[in-house]
Formats: sequence, structure tokens, C-alpha cells
Amino acid sequence: MSAEELERRIHEVLDAGRAPEEDPELAEAFREGERGREAATLAEELGQVDAWVRGWEPVTLSDDGFAALAARVEQRLDESLAPIDDPTLPPVFDDEDSWRRPKDEAEVARSGEYALDALTQA
Repeated sequence: MSAEELERRIHEVLDAGRAPEEDPELAEAFREGERGREAATLAEELGQVDAWVRGWEPVTLSDDGFAALAARVEQRLDESLAPIDDPTLPPVFDDEDSWRRPKDEAEVARSGEYALDALTQA
């Protein structure tokens, strides 16, 4: 089984809600050298993501909720965007979700200040 076929098979098994290690074809492929170990690692990682997604409670909105959401989107379509001072920074959202900028806790190297030590610590 090629690497592409192996990956496709892992996705098929996960999509069907089964554990990859319980599939006879995949179990055999996982025992085949380095490629098998890599495929087993991929299956384990994808299985974890699959479990997270399956456990995620879907957001349900009433018809009025969808109408309110659509009205908010339509209202904002004509708004112009504020100028962006530094396009390399992550976007700032104006919704109610709490959000932390990923670079707030680490010192960021600026142009002309690059050093290997500073980059590996960031």
C-alpha cells in the first residue's frame, strides 16, 4: 500500500467512526518498517483530532438567532476596514470571545536585531 493509499485508508476508517488499529489492513501496514511507524503515528494524531471534533458540541441557533446573525453580517459588509499598522501581527477581533495575542508573552526580534539565540527563545 502506497503512502497516499495508507493515508486515505486512515481517513476512511476514522470517518466511519472506527479505530485505525482495529482495521486489519491498517494493523498490518503499521507493522511494516519506518513507513508503518509513521502511518501509525499519523493515525494516532488524526484519531485524537477526530475525538476532539466528535466531542465538540454543535452550536444551535433558532431561526431568530440565524436571522440576527445574518443581519449583523449584512450590516458590517459595507464597513471600511481600519488601516493596518503592522500586517505581520495577528488580527484583532471585536467579538466577545476572549483572545490572547500569541506574541504577548515572548520578546519579538525586530529587523536588525536578529540573533540565533533570540530566535530560538521566542
